[in-house]
Amino acid sequence: MLCARNNAYFFSCDIRHMFRQIEINPKERHFQKFLWKQGPNKFVQIYRLKILTYGTTSAYYLSTRMLKQLAIDEEDNFPITANIILQDVYLDDILTECSNLKKLEILKSELEQLSERAILSLHKFCKNAKLSCGEQVIGPLSLKEIEKAKLLLPQSVQRVEFFEDIENLKKGEPVP
Repeated sequence: MLCARNNAYFFSCDIRHMFRQIEINPKERHFQKFLWKQGPNKFVQIYRLKILTYGTTSAYYLSTRMLKQLAIDEEDNFPITANIILQDVYLDDILTECSNLKKLEILKSELEQLSERAILSLHKFCKNAKLSCGEQVIGPLSLKEIEKAKLLLPQSVQRVEFFEDIENLKKGEPVP
């Protein structure tokens, strides 16, 4: 959030289900095993997880390392975006800023292209200006608005994620 104070326009987004989209190398899956037993008279079954497990000690490091490697691999094609991935990402959130609307629009487009190459999808886009030609510009945030956003943004994100989970349960769909 501190980078929003340097330039006029702020942009954030979330990498959708990032931990579930990172597949573990098959040679290393034996490190992520769990035991399951259907009932008292049943045999114990051993399962190996194929994807990164949210909440495990290594998950945060591995997800961050995967993003770092993506930035390194794609630095020639997306130099500005690669730098943002290296500096402005916290877990699965991208929080960055720009000096003008044109750069912000290019940045959003490049982030989407880069994430598609890694088979990741971005969502929960948030910005302090409307993008695309012809739309009204809201303008940059004041320092007072930034301070308020620091307090409200984490609560708002939690409410949105919780609401999405409740809606999925109501529809009979699994919670991602």
